[in-house]
Amino acid sequence: MSQPAAKTQALIDALNEFAMSGTQPPEFQGAQLRRDIEAIKKQHVADGLMLEGIYAFLQHNKAESLSKFRGARALSQDLYVQENCAVTLKRLGETEQAVQMLANLAHMNPSGRMRYSLSLLTAGAYRMAVEMYRGIPNRAPSRMDNLLPVLWAFDTRDEDTIARIQCAIQWVWDQNSYALTTQVAAWDNEGILHELILPGNIEDSRLDALEWGVERAVKTRLSIPEMGSLSISCRRYTTTLQQVA
Repeated sequence: MSQPAAKTQALIDALNEFAMSGTQPPEFQGAQLRRDIEAIKKQHVADGLMLEGIYAFLQHNKAESLSKFRGARALSQDLYVQENCAVTLKRLGETEQAVQMLANLAHMNPSGRMRYSLSLLTAGAYRMAVEMYRGIPNRAPSRMDNLLPVLWAFDTRDEDTIARIQCAIQWVWDQNSYALTTQVAAWDNEGILHELILPGNIEDSRLDALEWGVERAVKTRLSIPEMGSLSISCRRYTTTLQQVA
């Protein structure tokens, strides 16, 4: 990893630590992060804009974050810029856009299809994820092999699932919180359980209220039929969860 890339990744890791904990950088540390981001931007404008987008997400400034990501993506086709933009777009509730980016990334970087298929799965693009996964040569069998029959049984359409997950993430954002990521927690012949992973400092009472609100928002905000086969719940981030992606 080159020195500029190493510095960029170190800043991404630092910002993600605050995102996972649900806390804001102390004033001094926040000022240092902004200086470090500005120093990166002077050398690599796209990297700097991407970092500013992640920082704006941490400040709960969606408009600023989206603006920075548009600038970064316009200037750079580097995979790590595009991938980090896709991750944060999903956190902002722009799930449909994130799915489109992940599909494009799979064409740009076929060697990353395993990673992209898992990211598509977390975004609700179940069929797209499984089809991409099944097209990977010499792959080892995994739990995802068992998902396709469930999708066929419930006639699940990606666009409907993505819309529901996007609605849930956006509602949580509107409540001044956010989903670090989402994941398929379980599936069987009863249906699919999809979880929103919220910051680690969420209290139990607030977690319960957000979960109740997510269920209600998905039922009342969308003009598409309910999906009895899909349940969406909320879970607090812990270090025992798999790496956030």
